[in-house]
Amino acid sequence: MGISQEEVRALAEKATIFGYPFVLMDITRRVGTAAPRPTPEKAKVPANQLLHLISQPDHTFRDVVRPNVDTIYSIVFFDLRDEPMVFSLPEMGNRYYMMPILDAWTNVFAAPGTRTTGSSAANFAIAGPNWRGATPEEIEVIESPTNMAWMIGRTRVDGPDDLPVVSELASRYGLVPLSDWGKEYTPPEAPFDPDVDMSAPPSQLESMDANSFFQALAELMINNPPAEEDAPILDELKALGLEPGKFEPDSDLVEALADGKAAALAKIKANIAKAGKVVNGWNVMLDGIGTYGTDYLARATVALIGLGANLPEDAVYPQNPGVDIEGAPLTSEHKYVVHFEGGATRRQTRSGLSRCMTRPAISWTIRFADTQLGTVTPWSLMRMDRWTSISNASHPAQTKRAIGCRRRRKVSSPPP
Repeated sequence: MGISQEEVRALAEKATIFGYPFVLMDITRRVGTAAPRPTPEKAKVPANQLLHLISQPDHTFRDVVRPNVDTIYSIVFFDLRDEPMVFSLPEMGNRYYMMPILDAWTNVFAAPGTRTTGSSAANFAIAGPNWRGATPEEIEVIESPTNMAWMIGRTRVDGPDDLPVVSELASRYGLVPLSDWGKEYTPPEAPFDPDVDMSAPPSQLESMDANSFFQALAELMINNPPAEEDAPILDELKALGLEPGKFEPDSDLVEALADGKAAALAKIKANIAKAGKVVNGWNVMLDGIGTYGTDYLARATVALIGLGANLPEDAVYPQNPGVDIEGAPLTSEHKYVVHFEGGATRRQTRSGLSRCMTRPAISWTIRFADTQLGTVTPWSLMRMDRWTSISNASHPAQTKRAIGCRRRRKVSSPPP
């Protein structure tokens, strides 16, 4: 093959970082679709079927770190190899929602929602990269770069009393194959593997031997082509015997491949500490999230800490590391104020003036989470949340100025 062991290690590290979110997405798909029909209590749904999680996570919820406590989730694992799937939304009124769709490489390629498509009823045909055809006039086509795609929709819930209203609204969301559009359609019971490994996807990926990982990467690229800008790294990886649909390494490279994969996983984990920036005591990610280009390390890092991450225009998750704006540790001896400067949650117009719009296009919530597990604490059930009448996502510069946590006064006991 004419390549040294050290070169193999370096290329294997690069290939692992490149393919990490891709393979992780497929493992997540296998875990998430391990059911014959939508099963909300287990958060499982067959491919090309719609699952609503009509409940708000409490402190006992452990399936996802840092879950939203003010939305319901609508989930679809798309398999677009045969034909497009048509996703329909009813008139949404003033209800805030977003339906981001990720390709197999974890890039958000579409995000129907209040911010982008408004509140009117709409129909979207999610089509794979090889589909060529026409749709009825009332259907808008959204082209997916890959045949595997994942929608993680959110619909705003204003507390437990609002849940039945949102449940009824979500029951009018629709998903049908394009060939069944306009017909009575009942999703079929789907075959599935009852023995699928249900352990956490990142743990599954980490435990894969290098040969299995790279074989999976090669096979997945057949139906989920890399982007055009990935051509340079694909050319490099041919030296490993790795290309779409093919992985044929020399037998004496096993150890070097394993070393390269291990080095890549260590590098991804080490990069977590560099993600985002601290602003007024809060760690905020406003760049390099949701779409990644050729920043493969950033893409892999975000996949590890938050697979399914949204565009920053749609969702920003400032996290307080446990200190106030002066750097003092947060303790139960004090009350704290999260302060927004006047006008900071309003969109700036081109003239530089702030204006509030009548249609809500953004919502925000303060949530308490366990610092070790990232799970919701009981305090979050008494959370402070508000609607803001904003026509677009807050400008990043405004968001940076707005976030701060200040000590207010001592109290004798923590919040209930």
